[in-house]
Amino acid sequence: MRELPNLGPEPQILADGSPDSEGLPTTTDDDGVLWRQNADGAMDWWDQEMRVWHRW
Repeated sequence: MRELPNLGPEPQILADGSPDSEGLPTTTDDDGVLWRQNADGAMDWWDQEMRVWHRW
């Protein structure tokens, strides 16, 4: 059986199409980028095109 290529992480969105912050606090910066803060203080930014969170 042929293995499919890795297309990247699964989209992390809610049923309404909004990003799933997993209950973490979020903020939007002046450039319109959505950020969430993890319990350890690390920040992730929302990639609208790929629909995933990236660690900053």
